Amino acid sequence: MKEFDELIDYCEKSHKLDPWVKKTGMEGYCKELNDEVQEVMQAFEHNDMENLKEELGDVFHDLIHVCLCAKKEELFDIKDVLELAVKKFNNRKPYIKEGKTVTIEEARAIWKKVKAKEKENNG
Repeated sequence: MKEFDELIDYCEKSHKLDPWVKKTGMEGYCKELNDEVQEVMQAFEHNDMENLKEELGDVFHDLIHVCLCAKKEELFDIKDVLELAVKKFNNRKPYIKEGKTVTIEEARAIWKKVKAKEKENNG
């Protein structure tokens, strides 16, 4: 999506040029992200869709900055995060990729079973 690419480009430039961004770092952006998520919840609870839309944009902004900080530290980048998210949800919700309809109980059971297996394999 063009707008998402523009936001990433903006954030990359911000990392190079903005002294506040350089100082904030990953820990600071994780705190900012947490604050923005709280603001998302407040907007939702007040049924303020205009504010919700704005706060979700702020979440995207801070999330991208966290990924850029991680890339700078050679930990991971946004592509790694997106690939992992796609893999995770393809594994935990295989019925969507297959185009199947399931009940909420079936969906929860599949999610829990796959998540437990992932923990077993990683632990």
